Amino acid sequence: MTFKIHIYLIFVYFFLVTNLNSQNLGLYFTGSCPQKSLQNLGYKNGLGFSLEYLSNQLIKKESFSLRLSIGFDAQWHGHKNIDSITFNTPNNDKGYSRFENSCVGLFLGPKFTFNYGLWEPYFELNLAFRQFMTNQISTFYKEPIDYQKSTSTSILSNNTNHYGLGLGSLYHITDNILFDMRVSYSFGTKTDFVSLNSVSLGKNGVDSYDYKIMKANASDLLFYRIGFIFHLKKNKNVSSNTFDYSSPIERTNSQNIRKKSVPSPKIINKTKPKT
Repeated sequence: MTFKIHIYLIFVYFFLVTNLNSQNLGLYFTGSCPQKSLQNLGYKNGLGFSLEYLSNQLIKKESFSLRLSIGFDAQWHGHKNIDSITFNTPNNDKGYSRFENSCVGLFLGPKFTFNYGLWEPYFELNLAFRQFMTNQISTFYKEPIDYQKSTSTSILSNNTNHYGLGLGSLYHITDNILFDMRVSYSFGTKTDFVSLNSVSLGKNGVDSYDYKIMKANASDLLFYRIGFIFHLKKNKNVSSNTFDYSSPIERTNSQNIRKKSVPSPKIINKTKPKT
């Protein structure tokens, strides 16, 4: 996984260097639904957020454009609390433990956009590296001396490779703000996770737990995203060969204005007066 992260970071570096003039940031509310074996084994639906950075238009036609996107997303796929636990401390302090399943990912890919007025439908391809995790958060009801109020422990962590495609549409609210909504499917390799329904307190009842580890032969996820893209103003001294996020209608009007011919200046012949 470390090698994959290095490759991703190298791509991000060149992406940013070649798109310094473009500042298009997307912020999204996201949801994810497990598919195939993940769904069959009881992995819960997830909610979270994602951040996305868009490049300049690499190909720009009258009704078509191509750009690249890179981003990060985080999803929380359910939790289960075990209450009234006696922790293994000198005073046998009481508290509770929370078991959480989550997933984080780094993704990149091309986005193909079709310009139809204020609405711009698009489809995208993506490659992602995702990590599925199960964590245990133990919390005391009353913070004891020499102990932290809450501690987190990693129970399980798996790295997976994903690829997929998505369909969505942009809507121009203003010149610098767009509404974005999309649905995408991500095909993923096998992974393990803790079944939250199986988590229970151990037989001795003192900070010990029983749970089942489920093995899924695929980690497919169906994503939906709803959010906004913000086109941050660039440096005025920079030549504008960057991404144009103005309204398609305004772009057309400005192009028509530029097409109007400039009238030729009149040439006035001046003659010297006769002497």
